[in-house]
Amino acid sequence: MKLLNYFLLLLMSLLLFFVTAWIGSFSHSMRFAIGGIVYAISVWIMSIAMKRNRVTNLTVFIFLFSPVAVLSVVILVKKNFGELAIPSTLNLVLGCIVGYYIARITLRSSILVLLTYSAFSVFAAGPIYAKWLLKENYGSFSPQVREEVPAFQLRAQNGYLIDTGTIKNKIVVFDFWNTACAACYQKFPRLEQFYQKMKENQRVAIFSVNIPLKNGHTNPDKNKLRYSFEQLSAENDSMARIFNVGHYPTVIVIHDGHIVLRGDLESAEKLVSDLLAD
Repeated sequence: MKLLNYFLLLLMSLLLFFVTAWIGSFSHSMRFAIGGIVYAISVWIMSIAMKRNRVTNLTVFIFLFSPVAVLSVVILVKKNFGELAIPSTLNLVLGCIVGYYIARITLRSSILVLLTYSAFSVFAAGPIYAKWLLKENYGSFSPQVREEVPAFQLRAQNGYLIDTGTIKNKIVVFDFWNTACAACYQKFPRLEQFYQKMKENQRVAIFSVNIPLKNGHTNPDKNKLRYSFEQLSAENDSMARIFNVGHYPTVIVIHDGHIVLRGDLESAEKLVSDLLAD
């Protein structure tokens, strides 16, 4: 009889693991919000059900928690493996712990704890993942930074040289992109609108910066770049490295000799407007 119970627990653990993975295929924040609650309820209900068969709460917890524990260790130890899933996976761990805890207290207290945890999971998922995506994509939990501008040189299509000297006393927007980035092309119309809005302002300079790919596909498709904003091209990917760009598109705003933003175009638009208002 115990072997059958253990087999059922094993099946349940695998089912939970793959269901929450499926939820994560839609959105990591959805996995954070729903997955932890699913684990908490499952551990709780299975603990009550298995108690009749003399299976301890701890045994239920170990069976259901094991796949999540293995995944957590792999994510934390193996670099660049599912890093976006770290917050949601940690919340699955928390969900297992909550389920184990509420299985040991009174029904009324269990419901109260479960509702509190559920509210946390649902309402914290959005803000937590917004911050986590900033960290993963741009290296910081906030798009606003303050870093010294590295020495650089870029040449415009007309041969004009852009460097730290030519951008002095200006608010400069660099939109870093590459030819393999579909999202970059999708953002160009908005960048064009931003440029049209700011082109008469002598304090603002807006550029797109093409970073060449290592496979040799370096030249932008001219048919896709019929825009008015100044288009710059780096000779190699060293420009991305010195500006700490690891995600495309990345927009950098430079002001008063410092990088003051590394993030998306929407954040850059707001910051530039704030800087002009000061």
